[in-house]
Amino acid sequence: MRLTIPIVLQLDLKVEFVKFVNKVHTPRSSWEKAKDGDLTNYRLSLSNYLAGIPIPSEALVCRDFTCCNAEHGRAINVYANNISAACIAAAQLTIPQTCSRQHSQCIPGWAEYV
Repeated sequence: MRLTIPIVLQLDLKVEFVKFVNKVHTPRSSWEKAKDGDLTNYRLSLSNYLAGIPIPSEALVCRDFTCCNAEHGRAINVYANNISAACIAAAQLTIPQTCSRQHSQCIPGWAEYV
């Protein structure tokens, strides 16, 4: 039997003003909108990006489980970041991007004939 105890939190915050900021749309890759050709182009673009990333061989072949070599850790982190950046860059080039609702003329939940 699990015992659940509610937590009550009372805050006394002094707020002098509230500023409203317009939402800024950040485009993202829309994988559900991608067609077969987009995915093929993504694979090709990603392969090209990945081919340009140097492989930290020395760090990857190190078999010391207690390795404290800071250069190995740094090299693996840079390698992982480069792979992530390649995936993002290839997607931005080849996969359709989302757009803001103001520009899409789409109202969620509405069809042409309502």
